Amino acid sequence: MINNGISTRQNQQNNIAFLAAQRQIYSKAKRLSVYQFIFCVIFPLLIPFLKDKCPANTVQIALVSILPIIILLLNAFLYERVIKVLREKAAKIQELFDTTVLEIKWNSKKCGHKIEALNQVKYYYKKYIKRKKTTYGLMNWYPIAYSNVKIEVGRILCQRSNLSWDNDVRIKFQYFLIIIMCLSAITILLIATIGNKTFITTLVNIVPSIPIIIYLVVKYLENRDTINRLDFLKQRVDELWENLLSSQIDSDTLNSASRQLQDLIYEHRANAFMVWDWFYRLFRNSQEQDADTIANYVISEYYKSQVQ
Repeated sequence: MINNGISTRQNQQNNIAFLAAQRQIYSKAKRLSVYQFIFCVIFPLLIPFLKDKCPANTVQIALVSILPIIILLLNAFLYERVIKVLREKAAKIQELFDTTVLEIKWNSKKCGHKIEALNQVKYYYKKYIKRKKTTYGLMNWYPIAYSNVKIEVGRILCQRSNLSWDNDVRIKFQYFLIIIMCLSAITILLIATIGNKTFITTLVNIVPSIPIIIYLVVKYLENRDTINRLDFLKQRVDELWENLLSSQIDSDTLNSASRQLQDLIYEHRANAFMVWDWFYRLFRNSQEQDADTIANYVISEYYKSQVQ
């Protein structure tokens, strides 16, 4: 029985530390994105009520009126920038895990110096342990079955599993965003029309909804673009897999293709829209079961192709 070592390497302490660190950073970024949602969606819904509490023609009502502009500026120059930095940092540490476990050469031109990423690991690993107490949930990151083939084959399968799992959850989250959009639109209309006797007062109460509309539309488009990139990446890896099954690609070419694919996976992680942790947890168990079933199927498919 072939053993390419993936299942052993992925459970080694240094590699588990990589996973823990990137999970901690992603968790921090996603938590910040929840605050961003509250700031850009929930808080603006309260602005019309704040106006009602302010005396007419006062400085207070003027300040409340410019709150939508303040929200837009803080979102663009604070939330978005900090989240981007955290996302890129987590993507580099996850690249440490993949390049080590899958035995892929580190690409300094794409990911920067390796030592810079390594220097971040210890701090965030300790943070993760303090929060979670254990790393048990990080064991067997990739299906164990992918260790039972040659390394260049197992590498492609592990890369493909990342893309398949991520996209399924994102499609579900896209529907969730549509629901939020509809509920927000209904809430905005109700707030703007109920109790307002003139067109001007109705219009004034609609203005605070601008940050809500911009935030939800931008996030919907970001997630859509991420899904499209994942579809493209999945198509690339599926083509590689089909060529491998039909013996139309040699090991050297496959190794080179894996490195190129890993570059694209890194770019995706560094720029992808982040789905909230609670939403991932909601679908995690069924996804993990599907991953094991798929792993056993594709390994069987690969061995059948080698007999023919």
